[in-house]
Amino acid sequence: MTKRKGLLSGIILTPILAFYWMLARETVNIPFLDDYSGVLGFLSGWSRLGTAHERVILIFTAQHNEYKLIFANALYALQYLLFGHINFAVLSTIGNLLLLPLFLVIYRMWTEDGRAISDRLLFFVPVSWVLFQLQYYSLLNWPMSSLQHIAVVIFSLLSIYLLSREEQRAYYLSLVSLLLAIASSGNGFFVVPIGCVMLLQFRRLARLLSWLATSVAMLALYLYRYNFLSSQARSDHSVVSSLHHISPVYALSFLGASIARYGAYMPSAILGGFLFAVFIYAIKDKLYATSPAIFYSICFIMITALAVSGLRSDLGITQSLVSRYRIYSNLLLIFVYLYGVGKIQGQLRTPWTRRTAAAAIVFLTIGFNLGSNYAGFKLLRARTALTKEGLYRWEHDQQSITASPGPANEDPVILRQRESGNYAPEDEPLREAIRLHIYTSPL
Repeated sequence: MTKRKGLLSGIILTPILAFYWMLARETVNIPFLDDYSGVLGFLSGWSRLGTAHERVILIFTAQHNEYKLIFANALYALQYLLFGHINFAVLSTIGNLLLLPLFLVIYRMWTEDGRAISDRLLFFVPVSWVLFQLQYYSLLNWPMSSLQHIAVVIFSLLSIYLLSREEQRAYYLSLVSLLLAIASSGNGFFVVPIGCVMLLQFRRLARLLSWLATSVAMLALYLYRYNFLSSQARSDHSVVSSLHHISPVYALSFLGASIARYGAYMPSAILGGFLFAVFIYAIKDKLYATSPAIFYSICFIMITALAVSGLRSDLGITQSLVSRYRIYSNLLLIFVYLYGVGKIQGQLRTPWTRRTAAAAIVFLTIGFNLGSNYAGFKLLRARTALTKEGLYRWEHDQQSITASPGPANEDPVILRQRESGNYAPEDEPLREAIRLHIYTSPL
């Protein structure tokens, strides 16, 4: 039994080690895209403030597009205070490492699932192969993105998991996780109604009052000096008008993006429709009673998909396929898979049939992982190389890389990013950060 657990643990660890090895190879201390305004621009203004009170207020009120990234801002400020400069490689590593506690939270949800499931460790193997892969490469090695999207996911799901537990201490920790989720990104607020439903379901009405009080206090803080005319996608720039642009097709494509290329949304919409149908069946099957943490985590992803469709649908439905969003689709696949295991394992009555089915699933997820890593690593490596080249050209007053033609066989994703100017440094925030000794180029 010990040898078997050791073997399974090794299979689980393999994609994790490969994942972080590939990321370490492409981690550089160079800003990319929103890092210029969101990190360097923020710190340039923050460092010039005269009092500690003003600096604290800016951490809570600084807004990047539709979001207040309080958690990320606090990390930028903390690194600057401790070391006197900003290092994007360190920030990227912190963001990437947040996937480890996310993985552990999912494992705890799985082990505390109320259903009678045999061979839990064996059936959990595919989770690591689906989660630790580079399909969502553009979310990684990019502090502005990972410290928002990965952070909000881990804190949101952690809050949901802790709420599913009965202990008083777990509830208090869930409140802390809720605060961190909201501080990470606006969709952390979606945990608020989910938490209310969970507390009503468990009949913990005394906790419901403190949950609502904490949520209202965080909402008031978030809305303080909030700019409602900050939308990237709306012609009127109104965040509120996003409510009128919710697109079910966009949301379904967002949910199923794991299987699609970056231009064809029909396969992703079909998969998203299937996953949504499974979710409806899970409601009828009362998954919320047998495995509340998994069920309400699916709810969080579903609500996020609708919200993103409202914010981004005007940019075109293919926007639902961008790499940084795919972590939500991967997580949905994981949770639907974990739900499905509980349904099929009852049909697998002998250890041999259970292990054969698990081996087949593991084989498929390993193939998924290898294919995703093959494509994702190429894109990540190209992004790193072009980011270095863009900064080098900027330092040597050469023509911008975005104005230079790429190779004839350049990947369509990289080509679109090149044409959009993603690799051209933003001159003003970069010069200001260098002048203030906030950032030093490694080149």
